[in-house]
Amino acid sequence: MELPIEKVVLTVANHGNTSAASIPLAMSVANSEGRFKTGDVLVAEAIGGGLAWEVSSCAGNPARAKAPYRNCDPSSRAG
Repeated sequence: MELPIEKVVLTVANHGNTSAASIPLAMSVANSEGRFKTGDVLVAEAIGGGLAWEVSSCAGNPARAKAPYRNCDPSSRAG
C-alpha cells in the first residue's frame, strides 16, 4: 500500500503486544490524538500467532468521539 509512516498507528513501543486488543487500542490512540477526520477510510490489519489474519476497511465519523468507527461494515473484510 506504500503508506507514509505518519498514517500508521504504532502502539507496540508504548503498550507491548496487546494481542486481540491491538486494533481497538490503535483506534483509541488515533482517536485521542485527533487523527480521524470525517470521510477517512480506516484500514486495519492484524495477525494472530502467525496462523490467522484479517484486513478490513471502513469509513467513519469522528464526531462520535467514543466510537468514531462503530458502524464499520463487516462485509468489507478481506481475510
